Amino acid sequence: MTDLVDLEPAAARITTLLRDLPDDRLEAPTPADISVADLLAHLVMLSEAFRVAATKEGDVGPPP
Repeated sequence: MTDLVDLEPAAARITTLLRDLPDDRLEAPTPADISVADLLAHLVMLSEAFRVAATKEGDVGPPP
């Protein structure tokens, strides 16, 4: 059996970091050399992919 990874601590950390982030900082660069907004879009896409895989819903198509 594969051990499950608990993503709750990571989600809580991101929530804490973003809670007070002003909108004008969304275009700021990250160490990954992409904007904060692009990094968040990437995280949302991955979260949806994990959810789909966990619920075995199948391919929901490309990200928006």
